[in-house]
Amino acid sequence: MEPIMQFELTITPLLQSLGAGLTPVMKFFSFLGTENFFLAVIPLLLWCVDARLGIRIGIMLILTNSVKNPLKLAFHGPRPYWVDPAVEALAPESSFGVPSGHAQDAASLWGLLASSLRRGWVTVVAVFIILMIGLSRIYLGVHFTHDVIGGWAVGILLVLLFNLLEKPVSAWFNRINFGTKTLFALLVSAVIMLTGYLVRRAISEWTMPLEWASNATLQFPENPINPLEMEGFITIGGLAFGMLFGLALLALTGTKICAGGPLIKRAARYVLGLIILLAIYFGLRLFFPSEPAALAQVFRYVRYATVGAWVVFGAPWLFERLKFTKAS
Repeated sequence: MEPIMQFELTITPLLQSLGAGLTPVMKFFSFLGTENFFLAVIPLLLWCVDARLGIRIGIMLILTNSVKNPLKLAFHGPRPYWVDPAVEALAPESSFGVPSGHAQDAASLWGLLASSLRRGWVTVVAVFIILMIGLSRIYLGVHFTHDVIGGWAVGILLVLLFNLLEKPVSAWFNRINFGTKTLFALLVSAVIMLTGYLVRRAISEWTMPLEWASNATLQFPENPINPLEMEGFITIGGLAFGMLFGLALLALTGTKICAGGPLIKRAARYVLGLIILLAIYFGLRLFFPSEPAALAQVFRYVRYATVGAWVVFGAPWLFERLKFTKAS
């Protein structure tokens, strides 16, 4: 084990020694950096607060995961409790540790939120949450300090690139026709999944140390680690196609996303839209077969593509028909 990792292994016990009362707090902040949290927040922003901001955060969710997943495979670094059974992990994790996905998602998504709104108090809150999410991952025993710092660095870089490229890319996307938009959505989706396949193939000769799996199993026997699985790439590939195809359908049909209006209509949009979103997410998961594995991955792609298309196009289209919009 490298000396820097040996030193970093002392940080988690030091933080945990501050008291078990911090665990719920740290788990809460950790949740604020998860995909599930943002999959609930993005519809709220899109349908009820600011449609453009919702689209921006949604695209960033796709972007940060498209970068994070191949980086984790490429670096294939362990988590603290995988290499040292003395480290108490307070949450199970099956993927590689470098970079910290929570830290990267926090820096990219909360960072984009702050740079979009450009309000002092929002920036202060966003920076605080970003720092606490990173700290929570170390406290919970699932990341080394360098994992978190690396995640922050990648997330900040993505915000800078997003702000630099958003206008020209958006202008180009708005100019092209529906067919080209659809082909672009398919291409982006394919690149995301192909990248995962190529990176995994590049490390095919690497063998995971047996002690990583055994140490992880000691603490979470019901959650075996599987850091080489490809589900994350399928998920983001499907979500990317669904959201981009949804944008194409908005332009084709002339459907407008209404995020304003009376509070009662905003609440009605969110509640109805979220109920149908959950029905799609859980309903299709129950309906689609889990075996054979290859077919299950196809259905996984379809499920997340449907979720993305519903959030961006299906729900706004339905809201117009039900007169849940501002003008109605």
